[in-house]
Amino acid sequence: MLITGLGLGCVVRGLLASPRIERIDVVELDADILRIIGSEFVDDRRVSLHHGDALTIEFPERRTWDFAWHDLWTDGERHLQSLHAELMVRFRDRVVHQQGAWAFPQAMKKYWSRFYPLLGAPKVRAA
Repeated sequence: MLITGLGLGCVVRGLLASPRIERIDVVELDADILRIIGSEFVDDRRVSLHHGDALTIEFPERRTWDFAWHDLWTDGERHLQSLHAELMVRFRDRVVHQQGAWAFPQAMKKYWSRFYPLLGAPKVRAA
């Protein structure tokens, strides 16, 4: 599982409740959030915390994920849907099954559901 944006850690906490989850890569831009919230997950071998920008962070070339959930926050300079759409395109070749995003409107999901397969990418899921 790939999570972009740790936030309060709710998504990671929920995923860790399932014994089926083998690995979660979490990308977080804010060092304070990683320090405060990420400390809860540091000792869990299934969680890897990465400090960086999800739009530019580099992972090993062969790293793939079954699912991705994009949960970025913006203070208004960029629209969330635009950021999440960029991430879906960026990771389209590395997410095997499905990607989703917080606050991804139903109308955009419908649009992406038609456009996304043309990129050879997996399904898009709205929140």
